[in-house]
Order: sequence, then C-alpha cells, then structure tokens
Amino acid sequence: MRMVTRQEIEKSMDIIHNLSEEETYEWIHVMQEEQPFLQIYVAAICERGDFEDDNDIDAFTNLAIIIWHAMRTAAQGPLAEVKGYEIDEREEALIEHFNSVEGEAEADVMNAVQTWLEDDPQRPLLEFLLMTLMSPENPYEVTEESTGMLLVYLKVIAECLDHASPQKEAKAPAKKVLHPGQCMRCQAVLNKANMTNHLKKCKEKAGGSNERGVEMFHLLIESVPLPMYWLHVEIPGTKTLADLDAFLRGIWLECCGHMSCFTIEGTHYVSSPMEESIFGRREKSMRQKIYTILRMGMKFKYAYDYGSTTDLKLRVVDIHKQQVKKSGVTLLARNQPPPWECTGCGKPATQVQAGGWGIDPDFLYCDDCAADADEDDLLPIVNSPRTGVCGYCG
Repeated sequence: MRMVTRQEIEKSMDIIHNLSEEETYEWIHVMQEEQPFLQIYVAAICERGDFEDDNDIDAFTNLAIIIWHAMRTAAQGPLAEVKGYEIDEREEALIEHFNSVEGEAEADVMNAVQTWLEDDPQRPLLEFLLMTLMSPENPYEVTEESTGMLLVYLKVIAECLDHASPQKEAKAPAKKVLHPGQCMRCQAVLNKANMTNHLKKCKEKAGGSNERGVEMFHLLIESVPLPMYWLHVEIPGTKTLADLDAFLRGIWLECCGHMSCFTIEGTHYVSSPMEESIFGRREKSMRQKIYTILRMGMKFKYAYDYGSTTDLKLRVVDIHKQQVKKSGVTLLARNQPPPWECTGCGKPATQVQAGGWGIDPDFLYCDDCAADADEDDLLPIVNSPRTGVCGYCG
C-alpha cells in the first residue's frame, strides 16, 4: 500500500483519543471483524508479561489501534485479512534483529534504528512511533525497559498491514448489536455500551429502592484482552472481596484452585496473603467488606492464576440502597456467547486446542472437524474469557 502520511497518522490519533465509549466499542468490533488475527495478537502480547506495568499495556493497545486506523484510512477502506502465520513470521524476524543489537553500544543501537527508518516503506509511521515512545514527554509514560519490545510488536502490526491489499468493497462501522448481552431482569438483548443505562431504568421500573435498605454496589466486570466477555453484577456492601472472588471463580474462572488477587488503588487483596510478598509489599486478605473499600466510579483490577493469568477490570457504576431477598452476588446482565468459527469449515466452533493461552482463531474446531483434527488436547468453548486456558471447561 502507499505510504501513510504524518497528517493521516495524527488525524487517526485524534479520532481514537476522542471516541466515546460506544464509538470505541464500534471500532473495536470493526477491527475484530476485519483483522481477527491481529486483534488476537494484540491480546496475546498483553498476556505475555513482557511489559513492566499497565501504562505499557495501555500504550501498546492504543497505538496498535491507531496504526490500524491510519493504514485503513490511507487504503480508503478495509485491508485484506492478515493471517496468523504472517504475524508469526514477521515477529520472529524482527525479534531476531532486535536481539542482535540488544546490549550493544548505544551508537550501534542508533545505527540499527536508523537502518530501520531508511528501509521502512512506512517511514512516517515508524518515526511517529519512535517519537511517541522515546521522547522524554511521551504521552503514555511507558517504562524505558519496555520501549524496545513495544516498538518491535507495533512494527510487526505495521508491516503486516503494509503488505495487506485493500479490499474491493469498504465496510462502514457496523451498526448491529456489538458485544451483545442479556438483561437478567427483562431478558432484553442490548449491546455492551448501552447495558448500564438500561439496567438503571429497568431497576427503576421494577422498584425496590429503599433508603432504609441494604447498600448495594453495581459493578461492571470486563475481560481485559477480550472485550466481548463482560458481566454486570450487584453485591451488598456488607459482603467481602472474598465473596466477589468466589462468584467470579464460579461463573467464569475456577479450574485448578489457583490464587487470585484484587488490586485496588495500589493495594493487593489476595486469596492467600503472605506477610511479605516477593515484591516487598505486604498483602492483605480478601476478608475486607465491600463498603469499606469501594466507592462510586472507582476502577480496580482482578487477576486469577499467576501463571496463565486471566485479567479482569472492574468499575463501580452505581451505589444505592434497596430491600434484598438474596444476600449474595446477583447477576444483572451477561454477554451472549461470542460466535467463534471453526478454522476448518467456518461452522460454529465448539472446541479449542488447549495451548494454555486461550482462544486462538487458528485452532478452533466444530465437532466434525475436531474428530478429524490431529489434536489430542481439546477443551470445550464456553462463555468465559478463560476458554482454552489451563484446564478450564466451564
């Protein structure tokens, strides 16, 4: 494809940075439809543990979408789908090149970067990435240790898209229901972005609010790398983080009794806390009551299994008082099962290769293709972000 101009890159950056929540989900859905392997690659990189902190992960995800949007704009529409083997080949070549100069003198590293610039058919795009990641005023506040690998992974995406031909017919952003889910109260099906407002209205219609009632916390829970998996739940403030942990394990996660951890404003609340963690920070137990920790609008994180980790993000979207008949965690809404397709025939997939890293579009099978596939370890595809990880079967 033609070279993307600096003006197109900056315009894409402005567009992506100023999207509303619903518009963001629409564009993520478009990327998922057009480039499923690239989106899975982005999710896999976030799970690998190569980055120092969450700023690095946020920078990688954001810049990956900007690259795709800018190159899509330059092509005046969708690009041909990048395949998984193309991503693997380019990543292997770039990492080999990166490792060849790692630890060398600064002058040699700069010469290697200069060679990258001179030889790159998308030089303005690479210059933009270098300026964004290496400038002292970089807006993402990435760690110095992660800068090299961030650049490598982003260049993999740019090179793959640069070799993809424009599709003949451009697709506008989808107008259908995006990451759909169902309200448990009225059974209505809505997209993820609209469910929060719907649940507030649905609760008002049902009644039950009472200032003398129990303080209830309404939480939105989402998979970090796979946005199609989400939950809305309600939990009494008198319950503990351990109660919420047990609910998440039951509905989405439990496979082998792994440890788990909530991270709230820098404090770690762990299922099996130690007096002194390996990071030098004292860990707290999950016996803390919800009302003593959470407040309106608060965002926090949850991780299950420190080996093959499933990461979730949570947000307090509402706090209210009401009379309750059920004292535990209540499911308000849940995503509908994503329509994964069989790698071999395109029919609805029911099984995934147990590679340990979850959903991989290269290794999804319907029952018929699974019987013919030379794969010993297959796991069922279930409605959970832990599908295909460890031994999770739902």
